[in-house]
Amino acid sequence: MLPHNSYHLLYIQTLQHSEHKTKCCFSTYDMVLPFPIKKVLIYYFEQHNQSYLQRLKLAKRLLAINKLVPLYISDKVVLFPIKHQRAPLQTYINALTIIGLTSTTNGVIITFENNIQFRVDEPYSLIYKKWQESTLLYHLVQKTMQIY
Repeated sequence: MLPHNSYHLLYIQTLQHSEHKTKCCFSTYDMVLPFPIKKVLIYYFEQHNQSYLQRLKLAKRLLAINKLVPLYISDKVVLFPIKHQRAPLQTYINALTIIGLTSTTNGVIITFENNIQFRVDEPYSLIYKKWQESTLLYHLVQKTMQIY
């Protein structure tokens, strides 16, 4: 069973030993789903009456980037990937729930609401840049939606 909403979603991640299971971490609980991460992403888009491919094209056009493109799902969820699509372990982080980043010797600690922390083995500069791009995408999509 998939979670019915994504409003308190912090991050989604493939499990280490299985590419066909996805862990969804929310602000108050975690859930392991027996689906690949791409199907979970498509499900979240469908819950908001959107198309994954259309939102991906929109984000690429607005941000003028082609790799590690953030995805605007709703006014509470903008997910950005920290690994390439072909990587065995994929992680998408909700940029709107991040309250802080801390650099460590071997990665970054991301602090979310409710003081939940998540460690990633990526450079601080990459995480910070993707966080900024996601915030920019959020504001650009909000402004374009107000026009229509």
